[in-house]
Amino acid sequence: MRFGSVYQQLINREGFEYEAHSYFEGEADLKFKMEKNILENELWNKLRINPGGLHLGELEVIPSLE
Repeated sequence: MRFGSVYQQLINREGFEYEAHSYFEGEADLKFKMEKNILENELWNKLRINPGGLHLGELEVIPSLE
């Protein structure tokens, strides 16, 4: 049986900073930076509010953390 907690966050700065922290024994924390792209949750909001305002073609989308 494993005991512990895990959480992750996406910090919105000049770029996005991703952090994941695990309190499981033997699992390490993870941190990295990425350039800003549209978030999956943001994409659905933009589609609902103003679908004509979206860029046509391919998009780089950051998946939801949920």
